[in-house]
Amino acid sequence: MTQYRLIFHDTAPQPFYGLHEVTIDDDGKAITWRQEPADFTCRTDEGPEDVIQALANAAHDAETYPILQASELPGN
Repeated sequence: MTQYRLIFHDTAPQPFYGLHEVTIDDDGKAITWRQEPADFTCRTDEGPEDVIQALANAAHDAETYPILQASELPGN
């Protein structure tokens, strides 16, 4: 399942938080993640409603699930 998760970039020269797409396995463990923060855009045929829905989903996930540490994620 894919979730939007807040990730604390604890190894960056200037640590920061970013919102990222993360793939979670059945045990709740992060197995992959998009290293670039989320980008909320849509094609013109999708309309702005898709961006609004993605933002709502992202806000829900960010409030629901714990913050991840970048240093503890796969590929880091």
